[in-house]
Amino acid sequence: DNPQQITDTNVAFTPTEVVTQVLWTERAVQVIKGNFARLLAKSFAESIEYFRDTEILALFDSFAGIAGAAGTALHHGLVAAAVSAVREGRAATVTSGTPVGRTGARATGDLPLGQPISVVIHERNRYDLSVQYGGLVAAGTAMGVATAQSATTVIGQTKFNQQWLEDHFANFTIQGAKCYVDNNLTIDSAEDVKGGVFAEQALQLVAFMGLQDYITRTTDGRAHLQTNWVDYAVGEYDAAWGRELYVDATAPAG
Repeated sequence: DNPQQITDTNVAFTPTEVVTQVLWTERAVQVIKGNFARLLAKSFAESIEYFRDTEILALFDSFAGIAGAAGTALHHGLVAAAVSAVREGRAATVTSGTPVGRTGARATGDLPLGQPISVVIHERNRYDLSVQYGGLVAAGTAMGVATAQSATTVIGQTKFNQQWLEDHFANFTIQGAKCYVDNNLTIDSAEDVKGGVFAEQALQLVAFMGLQDYITRTTDGRAHLQTNWVDYAVGEYDAAWGRELYVDATAPAG
């Protein structure tokens, strides 16, 4: 009785080349063991992937909302709240450990229905979670300063705690969201870090051309010019499908 037209928003992504290049002499090959060209190609590939990763991580800062605050140690409840906010499309900002009423209209736009949710944190944040799940801090309690952790009451091991320990803190989920550790996240001068909680399609990677490797000899025959490059674009499809995870990243005191 009420037919409507289905529409979508056109979001433009413009691929750009990222290039590494080195000139190495035939003489260098004679004094270096192993396949020099292959060693260079591996190094180039790693540097390109590092660059690409940091470009994607920088997009967290423009998500439509923040979970946490400067100086807030990461804890289970904060991550779970951010995951819930992304999944249900409600409050854009999640306060750091302060309960808020389940009120407010759903965010404008479409929900990330059926999309897997991911959580990206720093190694120092994983430390905070491991201490919490290990039983030194009650679940749902903010960590506080690392030096105070030994004074807290030890809680019993739950099945979740045990699973966490068995997985060596490397492969885990919170509120159904897969968690990843990425140490390419930048820790600022105040020792805080910006991670992210986001739906699968919130960020897009358009691979226009995969990794290319090309070697040519100079005209005098004395040297080789080796070039590696990729051509891709990264960008945000929907900022409302993500939350910046702004938390403390002070070095663990043990």
